Amino acid sequence: MNEITLIIVFFASISILGGAIAILRFPDSVSRIHSTGKAGAFTAILLMLALFIEKPSLGAFFQLSMISVLIYFTSSQAAQLIAKAGLISSFDQETNAK
Repeated sequence: MNEITLIIVFFASISILGGAIAILRFPDSVSRIHSTGKAGAFTAILLMLALFIEKPSLGAFFQLSMISVLIYFTSSQAAQLIAKAGLISSFDQETNAK
């Protein structure tokens, strides 16, 4: 691994750690889901950038960029739909009951 790849992987691990801390710090489930969804998408895109730096080719660039675009656009939508389903079900986090 070269130095640039190691730096990118380090920032990816810091990003996912921030998402994990956000689960503990944010008060409601919508904020928790949103923050972890964004952190997970950003981490995945950083790791794909590191993969491309390690094995650069035109085919890899096309595949990794398409995967990154798909992750970027779908992760936040999925997180919001999960949060909406949690709100609709009216699950009480304090008592773990409906």
